[in-house]
Amino acid sequence: MFPTTFLKILPAALVLTFIGGCHTSTVAVEASTARIPVVAPAGTVLRVRLGETLDCSRSRPGDRFTGTLESPVMAGTMEVLPKGTVVEGHVLSARESDEGGEAWLAVTLDSCERDGRRVPLETSPLARIAHPDQSRNVKSVARISLPAESILGFTLKSMLAA
Repeated sequence: MFPTTFLKILPAALVLTFIGGCHTSTVAVEASTARIPVVAPAGTVLRVRLGETLDCSRSRPGDRFTGTLESPVMAGTMEVLPKGTVVEGHVLSARESDEGGEAWLAVTLDSCERDGRRVPLETSPLARIAHPDQSRNVKSVARISLPAESILGFTLKSMLAA
């Protein structure tokens, strides 16, 4: 008696399992194709290799510069921006030292390029200040130079979704 009843129920159970399995896999496919944004939070540091030299005696406010990410920007285990991403920024302020005075240079990032489109960036200003050498009784001139290929760390002020 048991095997006959079991044989009558088995085909129906297999059909229900198959239909239920197809429905579940369809939902899984739909969910996997939906794009979930990956977000790097504010405070994330972008390590940028400069494309050109920035110098307090030659750079002026508004001057543009480029660089590339030295390491990927990650959000947990997800990559937001890959290593080598091109970034653009500008000089905020620059002051050449006069005799005995300070020199400074401040820069920030504005955008990066992702999949052929420009993505805005908002980073905290990166500033360098140089004081003249006061150890000798000679008035000296302070100077700031960030050579091409230097690696700088820019901190995101707002989240970055990619």
